[in-house]
Amino acid sequence: MLLYALLGCVRPPPLDLPARDLPDLEVARRPRDVLMISVDTFRRAAIGRYGGGGDTPFLDGLAERSVALDRHQTCSAWTYPAVTCALTGRLPYDLGILPNLQDPSDEMAPLPAGTGTIAGHLGGAGWQSLLVSTNRHIGPMHNTAEGYGAVEDWKAHPAGAIVDRGLEWLRGPERDRDRRWLLHLHFMDAHEIYEPPARYRDLLAGRPALPWDLSTWEGLTAFEEAEAGLDAELREEARAQMRLLYRGEVRYLDDEIRRLIETAEAEGLLSDALIVFWNDHGEQFWEHGERGHNKSLYAEENDGFLWFSGSDVVPVAWEDGTGSVDLLPTLLGFLGQKIPGGLRGVQLGEAEPERARISVFWPPDEPPMQSVTIAETKLIYSWDGRHEAYRRGQDPGEQVDIYDRQDPIQAAEWEIIRAEAERMEPFVDGYRPHGIPR
Repeated sequence: MLLYALLGCVRPPPLDLPARDLPDLEVARRPRDVLMISVDTFRRAAIGRYGGGGDTPFLDGLAERSVALDRHQTCSAWTYPAVTCALTGRLPYDLGILPNLQDPSDEMAPLPAGTGTIAGHLGGAGWQSLLVSTNRHIGPMHNTAEGYGAVEDWKAHPAGAIVDRGLEWLRGPERDRDRRWLLHLHFMDAHEIYEPPARYRDLLAGRPALPWDLSTWEGLTAFEEAEAGLDAELREEARAQMRLLYRGEVRYLDDEIRRLIETAEAEGLLSDALIVFWNDHGEQFWEHGERGHNKSLYAEENDGFLWFSGSDVVPVAWEDGTGSVDLLPTLLGFLGQKIPGGLRGVQLGEAEPERARISVFWPPDEPPMQSVTIAETKLIYSWDGRHEAYRRGQDPGEQVDIYDRQDPIQAAEWEIIRAEAERMEPFVDGYRPHGIPR
């Protein structure tokens, strides 16, 4: 009976939900404009609010004046599928694709034409929009930029240049003063290689010299090729310095996002704007034996954040579990726009507090992986039959595997895994799911 009840409340939503009118979210008045800031490869744990090392004083303050989704998970471990979820409110295979990192980027199947994105919905309602992106996975190559009025590729540009461009657009003649606007800035500074400006490398002062410059591709590659055979002390020192370089990137981002928002606020450019801040995925630093991302669906790669801020937004720490697919419907809700049908995502306040949250990705040369989180229990499954489970409330770092086939919540999660694997399978070549209990 307990299992039946669990299954009844956690099944994934059907994909034929009708469009619906919205209840009011807590805003004194509807925002007119949107400043959306997305940050690539930004670890949730790097933020002070979530246990970071004091590197994000501005962002911590921004969270205090936001609707901060504090139990948020991204839907994948790399950019293309992750931004697909955020910008469309759906999982990639809902749209008929499942990106595979084994494929060259320019050969990956793009989002189908006519896919409803945030920019597309707002553009249809009269918003002017600009996307400034530092990552080709969010842009025309995969059609993830569909709906934006203008798209600019700023690959390899640091945060300071992106902030300058954003302020230029807000101030200048390109922006039509008679139209509502969406400005989306996508930063990539926290992505490898970690090369913060010199003034943000002070944490490295006094550290031993290394044989490699870890802030260059050549040095990073040489270290990784030698890593397995290194003396333990040298290996750990190199790893420690890599973490410090990453922290320097985070500090730099915090200062540049501060400059963007404080300058725009001081000039009255955000007086009617909703600020949306989110990450596409995180980054692992050997917590589960790997460094980087697109390795797994463990917490360090899969945990996320999503905040909504603005002068008329009533701040709250949102404690219910949320996922990337909730961004689109919640944003439309804040703006008073109708939410389209067929979404996975749900506006804040409309979901079951402990509904199932799903993540998926297809790593290179390996079978796809899925995860389902219900309440504090997270089940991770690989199509080769591997499975693990973690109790997030007691073990947020997902270090103690509590897999128990008889556990009723995990049994419910297996039912969801089975249903989602069936939806995915038409878009997966060369693999079939194995080891799902019956």
